[in-house]
Amino acid sequence: MTASPRWLGGLLLANAAVCLGMLGNALLPGGCGACGRTGTVLPAAGLVVYLVLAWASRRPLPGRPASYLLAAAAGVHLGLVASMVVTSSFCWMCAAAAVLCWICLVGWMLRGRGPVWEMGAGVAMAGAAAFLAAVPLVWLSQEPDPGPGKTRLLVFERSGCSACESFRRSVKPRLLQIVPELDLEFRPAEGAVWLVPSTPMLVLLRPGGRKVVLDQPLDPGEIARQIRQHSGTN
Repeated sequence: MTASPRWLGGLLLANAAVCLGMLGNALLPGGCGACGRTGTVLPAAGLVVYLVLAWASRRPLPGRPASYLLAAAAGVHLGLVASMVVTSSFCWMCAAAAVLCWICLVGWMLRGRGPVWEMGAGVAMAGAAAFLAAVPLVWLSQEPDPGPGKTRLLVFERSGCSACESFRRSVKPRLLQIVPELDLEFRPAEGAVWLVPSTPMLVLLRPGGRKVVLDQPLDPGEIARQIRQHSGTN
C-alpha cells in the first residue's frame, strides 16, 4: 500500500492548525464561548491527534490504530456539531475542524487505508459519547456575561407549574430585595432540551461562560447565599 496523497496530509495539518487556533482562543480572555469554555483539553488533544495522523498518512502502512484514531476524531466532531445544533449555539472553528476531519475520513477510506465498517462503528460510538458529554457544556455557553456589578440568574419554568407561580409571586420580590444587583430572567423550560429535569430551575451565569445550578429554588435567603458564594461577594 502506498502513502496517501499529499492533499490528505495537508488537510490533516490544516486541522492541526485549526486546533492550534482554538487552543490560543481558549487561552485568551474573552474567547469564544460556544464550547462552554471547557479549557484547553480538547483543542490540545486535537492538535496532537492531527499531527500524529498527518505523519501516519505518509506511511505506507499506517495500521489500524491510526484508522481508529481518525474515526474517533470524526465521531467527536459529529457529536460536538450535533450538540451545537440542538442547543442553538455555533462556533465556526469547531465547524471548520469538523468539515476538514470528515473530508479526511472519506479520503482515508477511499484510499483503502482502514476497515470501512469498523471505522463507521467507531464514528457512531464516539459521536454518541461526545454528544451526551458536550450538550451540558455547550448549553447557555453563548449567553452574554453579566454587566459590571451585575449578577445574571436564569429561571426556567413550565406553564401550569405551581412552584413556578410561587417563585414569581413570593420568592422573586424578596430575592430582589436581598440581591438588588440581580438581573433575573425567566425562560421556558421546554426549550432547554432535557437539561431541566424539574422547575423552577435556577441557573446562575458567571463570567467566562460558566454556569451554576442553584439548590432550594423556593428559599430566597438560601438562593441569595448561593449567589453571593458563587459570585465571590460573601
